[in-house]
Amino acid sequence: MAFTLQREPDDLWALYLRPLPPSALQTLFDDSHEALVLDGWGRSRRIPWSQVGRHAAGCELIHLAPHSEVEDGWEPPCPLLIAPSESFLPDTQLVVSLLGGLHGVAFSRSTKPLARLLNASIQAHSQWILPESNTPPTITDALLSELACPTAEGIWTHLSLHVHRRFVTMDVCRADEGAIVEVDRWVAELRDGHWRGGWRF
Repeated sequence: MAFTLQREPDDLWALYLRPLPPSALQTLFDDSHEALVLDGWGRSRRIPWSQVGRHAAGCELIHLAPHSEVEDGWEPPCPLLIAPSESFLPDTQLVVSLLGGLHGVAFSRSTKPLARLLNASIQAHSQWILPESNTPPTITDALLSELACPTAEGIWTHLSLHVHRRFVTMDVCRADEGAIVEVDRWVAELRDGHWRGGWRF
């Protein structure tokens, strides 16, 4: 998987993810929160946040805080990718555009929801790679803060998991226009482990 965290106009942050598994979005809020789903055809509807994982490419999701008074059918004045700030209601923490091929971009006024989304996406990605009986290693707050830091335009971070007999490694590669500029290696126990950083080459 690959991602980049960028500063955007209008005091927004953007996390670009490939892939962005819709199931990762479900973990961000409980069911006191909702989402407004825009399908691209002029239709929108409210759903419990726990259902956002059922929605595939081509739709947009706007986080609704508990007791939001927005009505079904409300649409932002501009498409999300053209003017993301127009999709934010007063208590909205996150807006998401799910693009083709499970790619996506999430916008927020704070990096905290984006860091949680990145963590959940890494967990989902790890679950695909690891044997079925294994729980993905957890990420410490310190490592997550190090990972979820803004980068210059054009720099992407690529994550590559490798399963060994008793442990698992993840290479964290930062690339500028495709050229690798830095590689960190994380390691964790294969069963019930947590990631440890510190290997750089």
